[in-house]
Amino acid sequence: GGVDLPVFRQHDIPLLPSSGIKGALRWATEPPSDAARARREWQDLFGPEFDRDAAQSGQASIMGFGDGTLLALPVPSLKGLLAWATTPMLLARYRLLAADHGVTTPTDPLDYVQPAECVASPQCIVNVADRSVVVAKDLDLSVKKDEKTDAALAAWQRHIAERWFPPSFQGFFKERLMVVHETAMHYLLLHCTDVRPRIRRDVDGTVAAKMHWYEEYLCPHTLFALPWWTQRIAQANTSASAAGRWFARQKDSGLSLPMPP
Repeated sequence: GGVDLPVFRQHDIPLLPSSGIKGALRWATEPPSDAARARREWQDLFGPEFDRDAAQSGQASIMGFGDGTLLALPVPSLKGLLAWATTPMLLARYRLLAADHGVTTPTDPLDYVQPAECVASPQCIVNVADRSVVVAKDLDLSVKKDEKTDAALAAWQRHIAERWFPPSFQGFFKERLMVVHETAMHYLLLHCTDVRPRIRRDVDGTVAAKMHWYEEYLCPHTLFALPWWTQRIAQANTSASAAGRWFARQKDSGLSLPMPP
């Protein structure tokens, strides 16, 4: 059967809607009810709680968020157990987003990778019948190896690892990022998500009628890139510059915020 609750996609590519990102961050960082000052700042940054008075006030939030666009997808790998797959198109799209927000990126999107090829580190490569290949899910991809492609891949590995992961994990990621053609990525996007059956039980412990469905999930380590910005709000008591300090505090407290600074 089909998936009843699929991952949100745009042209078959997973997407994180901006409203969901903002709502999740707002929920995850809500201060205690007795922390009056922290709650005022939190409401200024995310907007007031939705009630009749807030709706009439028309106060916007200081922080805004764009949609999260896919950058790299975790996929099963015959060697190394796990790898992150990206494509020249995803890298080029990320470069456009980064340039709009003043973030410098590597310049080579590796757009010369062919449909049956990939660019990968030795930690993902196996030798089969005198061929160097990467086996990702059910795909057997020949490895493109030359000085230009190796240098371009290393640049992207450093850039993404340093922005998305703590130092303790960066080396692991650098060994496992690979670039594949869009044709291969289309297959991986359709077959490397997690589909789980769900049920609802009645009070007697049996499955409720017509309460059996399937939900699709992305791996928690899927990488998305998203822009965020601040704006001046006349009604707010918190300055726009407080958003940067807020992000720093959340990151120090353990909340993962893989967004360009």
